[in-house]
Amino acid sequence: MTIGACTHNKVNGSSLLLTILLFLSMNCLFAQKLEIRGKVGTNTSFVSPDPNGSNASASLAFEFGGDIMYGKRLYALSGITYQRFRTKIEYTQPANFTQQYSANLICIPMIGGMRILRPSSESKINGRIFGGVGFYYLDNLKMQNAPTSPGQIKSDDFNSAFITGNVGAGIDLFYFFADLSFEKGLTNIFKYTDYYGRSKYDALHLTI
Repeated sequence: MTIGACTHNKVNGSSLLLTILLFLSMNCLFAQKLEIRGKVGTNTSFVSPDPNGSNASASLAFEFGGDIMYGKRLYALSGITYQRFRTKIEYTQPANFTQQYSANLICIPMIGGMRILRPSSESKINGRIFGGVGFYYLDNLKMQNAPTSPGQIKSDDFNSAFITGNVGAGIDLFYFFADLSFEKGLTNIFKYTDYYGRSKYDALHLTI
């Protein structure tokens, strides 16, 4: 009987400790601020530097997606964004030949940031600064004009995945927000760098 009573008490003690740890963990979790944000916006994307023997120009496109933001003054953010990518490349050889490319981009951002003002229940406006990386997947790339010479970029010359770094600033006003960010490619957008050069995907984003 004594052994059985000791075993029963030990189980109850372990259960109590587990319950306390779980309770403290939940308190720590909900003490932080968790937000789910939908977003729409526009971007100007371009290939930089220009591919060898050509000039690339920027194009305006749209984007939308959703993010999860976790934290108070210091926060982390991740989510998923669908973007359109368009660019026009004019070749110097042969002269007056232009190709236009369009594609779907799926981005998973990994962002860290800081609110400028300490958040409180009374504050309805705040500013933010942030930076991080974006992991991109390129899909459904289309060309308007087919290549006419070996030196021109084909659809399968693009990498299907690449990485970018970004910095930006934003403002929160009641339940609304606006973010402006600049993105710089960290990995090459073309497969054959010796042939086309080490061009990257760069973009300027405005989302609300």
